[in-house]
Amino acid sequence: MPGLLSETEASDTTAKLQLRGEPSLWSTALKEQLEPAAPPLFPCRESFTNMPFHGPLKRGIGNFEGVKDVKSTFFQFGASIQQEALLMLNIMEEYDWHVFSIVTSKFPGYQDFIAILKTTVDNSFVGWDLQHTITLDAVDGDSRTQIQLKKVQSPVILLYCSKDEAAYILEEARSLGLTGFGYIWIVPSLTTGNPEITPDSFPSGMISVSYDDWDYPLEARVRDGLGIITTAAAAMLEEFGDIPEAKTSCYGQMEKTKLPPSALHKYMMNVTWDGRDLSFTEDGYQVHPKLVVIVLNKDREWEKMGKWENQSLTLKYPVWPRFNSFGDAETDDNHLTIVTLEEKPFVIVENVERLTGTCMRNSVPCRKHIKDNTTVGGGTYIKKCCKGFCIDILKKIARNVKFTYDLYLVTNGKHGKKINNVWNGMVGEVVYKKAVMAVGSLTINEERSEVIDFSVPFVETGISVMVSRSNGTVSPSAFLGNYLQGTAAVFLTIVRGKSYFYLSKY
Repeated sequence: MPGLLSETEASDTTAKLQLRGEPSLWSTALKEQLEPAAPPLFPCRESFTNMPFHGPLKRGIGNFEGVKDVKSTFFQFGASIQQEALLMLNIMEEYDWHVFSIVTSKFPGYQDFIAILKTTVDNSFVGWDLQHTITLDAVDGDSRTQIQLKKVQSPVILLYCSKDEAAYILEEARSLGLTGFGYIWIVPSLTTGNPEITPDSFPSGMISVSYDDWDYPLEARVRDGLGIITTAAAAMLEEFGDIPEAKTSCYGQMEKTKLPPSALHKYMMNVTWDGRDLSFTEDGYQVHPKLVVIVLNKDREWEKMGKWENQSLTLKYPVWPRFNSFGDAETDDNHLTIVTLEEKPFVIVENVERLTGTCMRNSVPCRKHIKDNTTVGGGTYIKKCCKGFCIDILKKIARNVKFTYDLYLVTNGKHGKKINNVWNGMVGEVVYKKAVMAVGSLTINEERSEVIDFSVPFVETGISVMVSRSNGTVSPSAFLGNYLQGTAAVFLTIVRGKSYFYLSKY
């Protein structure tokens, strides 16, 4: 049976392990944690034995893209640099973080990381703004690190480097004020490493993407790995009536057989097992990996805040909670929570773009609460897009005053009415401090003015009588229209009758 091997044991036993009942089929399961020098060794081993290897690796360990042997057929439960980079962009799309910078060290794979992001941004419908791409030597005491980091002005920074390099880079960034309010760092699993050990320089609110071993433990991956191998072997046996023998030694020439040992590789590429698609890419990574999004919370613990499964991203926070770094006492006065109400043409609510999952440039993201008694908290939030006259004014004010905001749609009533001494609607959201400000078509009256402050009215409405406009001077009797002659006759009759009455009287 396949075993769970340490790094040293794997070298001596890889050629000895066999699946009982299928003497020509074998596999190795790698230890959950490997030393940094170990990854390059494993693709080389299977190229020597000329048989596919399968490794249920932990996140960030199995990144062999830069060192993989051309003959390598190493499969792993893990995510590639490309898959993690694209998930980082998906998180930014969800929160509408379109302005960002890239900071990397020269750790292997950094060029691929930069190239993937640049290619995706250049060919995307989303209005990305990649401001800077900075590559650091990440050497302690190098004054150039701070000089280069001073270029960063974007609110979001994507960081690619090792864990030790990240501790140094983030310490330098902290000294420049780049890890407090207004800055969000997103890193791949390589940078996070072992989540049980977190450097002090890692800021609260730092986001990481990684392979899902939170809900997909090593035991489950080993079980699925065996399922992949047996399914592939059964398919090969059915087609050829034979399964290739493994090479029993790393030395000497392998005897010629009917099928080369590497023939099993093709059958392991596309496997559906236990009702799940467990296929692999040419690089040996899962086509549809389970990924998680984790965040370093205020208690300095990594918290699961989302997952990526079946090409869909689900996040715990509909609005980013804006974690305070290092327990600072200050609050972010430049970020406001604003409530609004759909009322055309002042506020128009639309769905997000189907292709990109984002809002068009003339609209802003807003969230809508969906009641659901089956979930914790009584419902969930979905992302919508708001535009209209009031939204245009809000965007202009935010740009001039320089503040950011989260916008949500009111669900408790509409504009705001006091019922049983309790306010509902937009007025209630402001009165009970759920929102700092309300934006929309709201009538000013005495009762509302007692509990909230209104801005100067920018639109006034009223009831008027309108008539069609004609050239020249408009007669004072124009509003009488076709009734003018009849009205004049009645008027003259009344005047004449009155005159006769008074003349006869006197």
